[in-house]
Amino acid sequence: VYDNGLNGPFLFDVHVHITKNRWVKIDSLSGPELAQAWNSSFSPFPTNRPLAQLTFGINHALAGLSPWAFKATNLAIHLLTGLLVFVLSRLAYRAVAGPAADPRRGLLLGAATAAVWLLHPLHVSTVLYTVQRMAQLSSLGLFAALSCYFYGRIRLAEGRSGAAWIFAALPFAALAFLAKENAALLPLLLLVSEITLLRRLPAPDSRTLLPLVWALFIAIPLLAGLIYLALHPGYVNYDGRPFTLEERGLTQFRVLWLYLQWLYVPDISAYGLFHDDIRLSAGLTDPPSTLIALLALLALILSALLLRRRAPVFSFAVLFFLAGHAFESSIFPLEVVFEHRNYLPSFGPLFLLAYLVTVSATQMNIGRLAGVLGALLLISYAAATYVRVGNWSSYNSFILAAAENHPNSPRSNFMAAQVLIAAIEQAD
Repeated sequence: VYDNGLNGPFLFDVHVHITKNRWVKIDSLSGPELAQAWNSSFSPFPTNRPLAQLTFGINHALAGLSPWAFKATNLAIHLLTGLLVFVLSRLAYRAVAGPAADPRRGLLLGAATAAVWLLHPLHVSTVLYTVQRMAQLSSLGLFAALSCYFYGRIRLAEGRSGAAWIFAALPFAALAFLAKENAALLPLLLLVSEITLLRRLPAPDSRTLLPLVWALFIAIPLLAGLIYLALHPGYVNYDGRPFTLEERGLTQFRVLWLYLQWLYVPDISAYGLFHDDIRLSAGLTDPPSTLIALLALLALILSALLLRRRAPVFSFAVLFFLAGHAFESSIFPLEVVFEHRNYLPSFGPLFLLAYLVTVSATQMNIGRLAGVLGALLLISYAAATYVRVGNWSSYNSFILAAAENHPNSPRSNFMAAQVLIAAIEQAD
């Protein structure tokens, strides 16, 4: 599915971080050169992302500036992350099903979740836009951390030793943070997991162990993060942006629903690297869809909280998705929309989709019908991904497809004009 895009060109920020960054273009794997690549970012801590920069340097040392090598590495990371999605899905099923868990059903659920996550067309830009390896590595570390935590909690509930597994989440979270700072969301993701899926587990024999875990992994890190942000107000500086904090914040209510639409109803014409054609919300009723989106979001959150006991998978899907967007869809002065922000949060909605097809449908005695529909859905996702990958196979096809799909995007139209002007000059 991804083969046609592996020879595609380097684009945009890749030149800043890699092709025009002489510090990352190392020629050997010696200690000093690896250290140079590690420190090759132009950003200060905590936004320097040294682990991702190190992998870019290793790519260059082994294959130079070969787009295929860089993108194939991204695809390998994608596949490895998909394996952890499989593991985490099975553990989530064990947590929610308890003693009645069917290993074969858990295996099917894990495979279905991993398959739909790996083949979803929304993730094409994360895999083939080389610089988004930062988001990939961060998600890889977070999925590993979540898997360790889930497995440790399940072992504790079964009366076995699990503290070591829980604490094994820490080094994976640290590695994720060194790839991209939004790995600091782990405590919030663990809180979501605890109040939805993991709350169904029996309490461990030691009454002091679980409160200690909550304090060390959730309460203290969340409090420390809030204090850090309060002491660094510069992270909310909008001086260089064409929108205000209010405009961005209000627009995100609509954007979150847009992300969910893209996850459940993929539309190639709606995807793209640039989404500067999305209208900003100037107020709660400008446009009116802003208020509708806000009220619908509040209703969704309230439903998730109220249904934690009766529908824990639904609650987990909703709250995990929103927690995963807590940085990039909140107060920080980032671009309004980017597809790669769904790489981690998409696990919640897609796990719910797979659960409905493989578990809920079986319980309702419509498992065979659901299986057929699920297979057709997966095939459609794979086909859409294949078509979209084709747009990433060359610079011209990428730019022209962006302008065709987003005719009101200033960036897409400007670059498409450049491509067409160059073609005319070559023809002359």
